Amino acid sequence: ISLLFGKLASVEESTANLVHKLEQSSGGGKMVGGVQDPRYKDRWLAAFNIAARIPQIEDPQERRSLSDDLVRILNDNVGDDEGLLQLYLLPAIGQLGQPGGLEAIIERLDAEDPRVQQGAVRGVLSWPNREEAKRALPAVIAAVRSSDPVVQREAAVTLGAMAEQGDRAAIAALHDLMDRTATQGQEAHWKAATALECRGGERGSKYVADVLLTRATLAQIRLEPDPDSPPASVVETGMPRAAQDRVILSTL
Repeated sequence: ISLLFGKLASVEESTANLVHKLEQSSGGGKMVGGVQDPRYKDRWLAAFNIAARIPQIEDPQERRSLSDDLVRILNDNVGDDEGLLQLYLLPAIGQLGQPGGLEAIIERLDAEDPRVQQGAVRGVLSWPNREEAKRALPAVIAAVRSSDPVVQREAAVTLGAMAEQGDRAAIAALHDLMDRTATQGQEAHWKAATALECRGGERGSKYVADVLLTRATLAQIRLEPDPDSPPASVVETGMPRAAQDRVILSTL
């Protein structure tokens, strides 16, 4: 709700003004008890809104100038502890696809903060020129080995979309991810299998056919509980039909 409100509230705000907000300090950032300094919130909402409007920016000069600004801000005005800001800025730089942007993204694929890694992986996947973006694949393969389930999942999706057919390093990393997540994060396991299927891995093809696209099998899978949900919402039996639909559509 807060993201939607921020987007609607700033719909008339110019991109230049949003960039100016990003250049400012976050103040106290996220403080004790989870309370946020208003300046911190203003900055990540500005980053979110810039990312949301990039598809409508068609002028090449404006895209180049905005990319230069975002890379400069990322390097000079964003601290290592401001992961949420980087989560929005890196995909925005990726969408713009301008010189210097890919290097800034690749540098952060091995960041300690999972949110920064997640943003960098999204930046690679959103890069408009796929041939250029393949320079980042070795670092994406390394990101697949992350212990964070969200980074694992998004890195697997990126390999499935971008790696060459039969890429041995990518396939080995995806096999390793399936092995490591067999009894852990289900969604990362599923994404690894789907990516393997896309890149020519027989193990992935079999798993996709026998599990992810077979409703009878999905119905027997017990979903992992969401740590943010109350105990009453935990699914104790099999996967509900609506969840089955989401898995099947996502896989397709």
